[in-house]
Amino acid sequence: MRPLRLTLSAFGPYAAQTTLDLEKLGKGGLYLITGDTGAGKTTLFDAITYALYDHSSSGIREGSMLRCKYADDKTPTFVELEFEVHGVRYTVRRNPEYQRPKARGEGMTTEKADATLTPVTKAKDVTAAVQEIIGLDYNQFSQIVLIAQGQFTKLLNASTEERSRIFRKLFRTQRYAQLQERLQAEASALNQQRTAQ
Repeated sequence: MRPLRLTLSAFGPYAAQTTLDLEKLGKGGLYLITGDTGAGKTTLFDAITYALYDHSSSGIREGSMLRCKYADDKTPTFVELEFEVHGVRYTVRRNPEYQRPKARGEGMTTEKADATLTPVTKAKDVTAAVQEIIGLDYNQFSQIVLIAQGQFTKLLNASTEERSRIFRKLFRTQRYAQLQERLQAEASALNQQRTAQ
């Protein structure tokens, strides 16, 4: 998965709509987000994981906590991520539930949480479609793709079986594991035949 463009509106500390052209970072596949404490690095991680999986990168902040408290009431809250997988471009847009001014009359109304993924349009289908496209669920994505400060240690300290499972899925080596199991079964059967003879 290669992020191409990230747009944040009234999200985290971004009161106005802000777009980051991530395509300018090139096609190297490995990006380092660095800066001083409080510079907004985690907000970028939160925006990407929220757009894809409806969770913040830490899993601590919920959708209702992501609206910028400094944003104008009329500014919509959303995150939009354009990304590429195997040469195909996708755009996912997600907004949390938040209060906005009524279209008619005075007062506020609740804008319901919603998500769209080109071409999937139902919010409940978006996360499942993202998992299928990227090939990773939220936990795997958080451990592998977006390794936030201090999270790399979690991957390193994961059990051997857990790391193996993650890497098999990431590098799509399941067929080699299946081949290995078949060869072991055949070798065992041949050993049993040899012993019997």
